[in-house]
This record gives sequence, C-alpha cells and structure tokens, in this order.
Amino acid sequence: MVDITPTLLDLCGVEIPASMDGRSLQPLLAGAANWEDDRALIVQCPRNRVREEWANAAVKTQRWRLVGGDLLYDIVADPSQRDNVAAKYPSVVERLSKTYSKFWDSLLCQRCSAAMKSVIPIH
Repeated sequence: MVDITPTLLDLCGVEIPASMDGRSLQPLLAGAANWEDDRALIVQCPRNRVREEWANAAVKTQRWRLVGGDLLYDIVADPSQRDNVAAKYPSVVERLSKTYSKFWDSLLCQRCSAAMKSVIPIH
C-alpha cells in the first residue's frame, strides 16, 4: 500500500517528494529483471491509540524480522519465526534497532500527544 502513491506519481511524471514513504514500482511494471528490494519496513499497531516504543512493533526486511526490539528471526531459514537468533546476529539487531529508532524519533512526541488528549478530546 505504501508504494501506490509514489508509483502513481512516477507514472504521471510528477516528482516524488523526498519525505514520502514508499517507492515507485514503475520499474517492475516495465518488466525490470534486476529489481532489488532490501529495504526495511516498520509495522506498529498501537492497541490503545497511544504508541509505546516497540509495543506491537516489528522491523521487517526480506531476510530479517526484529520483533519488539529483542527478538530476531531469519525468515529465509525460519519462516515460522520459532528460533530467536538475536544473540547470533547482534549487528543485525543493532542495524534494525537504529532503523526503528529513526522512525520512532520522527513521530510526534508521545507524551505531547497524551497531554493534548486531556486538552482536546479525541473521539
């Protein structure tokens, strides 16, 4: 879903803003044979409308899943995500944790958000 808008903009010849998430799939649509896609995607599902750092969150690449900040799975070797390999690959944990931290730091301050709810009711 995150790639739909960049793809449509690219197909229309409109510059994709650097701040926009996602990327154009136009090369795939044109039949690119050497498509590389080893980006990290972050999935976070706040259960109570207030995000908590690493709560219900994962950083995903084609090979790795870092879940909750401390559980690392090699999806190629272990698609069922049963074997936590964080101790075996600390550099991967560190790299994906930095990716998540950059994402987290880009969000509106959670304490500010909670404070605003007390001033402006959100329904």
